[in-house]
Amino acid sequence: GGGDPRPRVLGAATFVSAEGGRRYAERDLETATELARRVALALERARLYEAAQRDRAYLAEQTEELSVQNEQLQQQAAELELQSAQLQEQATELEIAHEHLREQAAALEAGHAELQARTAQRERLLADVE
Repeated sequence: GGGDPRPRVLGAATFVSAEGGRRYAERDLETATELARRVALALERARLYEAAQRDRAYLAEQTEELSVQNEQLQQQAAELELQSAQLQEQATELEIAHEHLREQAAALEAGHAELQARTAQRERLLADVE
């Protein structure tokens, strides 16, 4: 595995003949080597399959967790949108109230100016009477 060029030792095999005194030929060595290579390949594939299954399970778990987090974020976004709409509504109400206060302040100033004018007029009339 990885970048190591040396083959990994996965196990050892012992070959025994039922015939006593039999000598193994080159063809027997080739057959044993091919058998060992196939067993090693099957073991490596099984290891890779198990790793893939673990990775698949991990990804499924992560996907589920992200799905839950996404739902929570969408809910929070919806709540923020609602709060934003409420704040905009309150801002509009405050602007209207502010405009009413300006109108009342202008009316009070006009009334105050009129009162001052009448007071000045009364004072002139009283001064004329005296």
